[in-house]
Amino acid sequence: MCWLCGVGKTAAAQNTSIRFLFQNRRCLELLHPHHANVLGYMLFLDTRDLLAKNYSGYPDWFLNILGWGMAGGLIVLSVILTFPAVAP
Repeated sequence: MCWLCGVGKTAAAQNTSIRFLFQNRRCLELLHPHHANVLGYMLFLDTRDLLAKNYSGYPDWFLNILGWGMAGGLIVLSVILTFPAVAP
């Protein structure tokens, strides 16, 4: 990525962290908006595909029990384990 932003090997290898900080900031300013757009687009496509068909072709009952059931069970178990048992 350094070559893309104009940072040569000599500038990146120098011992001064301030110069590298400015070069790194320039790289982030140039690339950050594009990464957010690409990741958002990928999230949209993956969500659309998962809503259209099940994950890897698994049946509904399997995903509901072992997917959502496990997620819900872990939340319930974490709440139970958070509060210590009260001795009578």
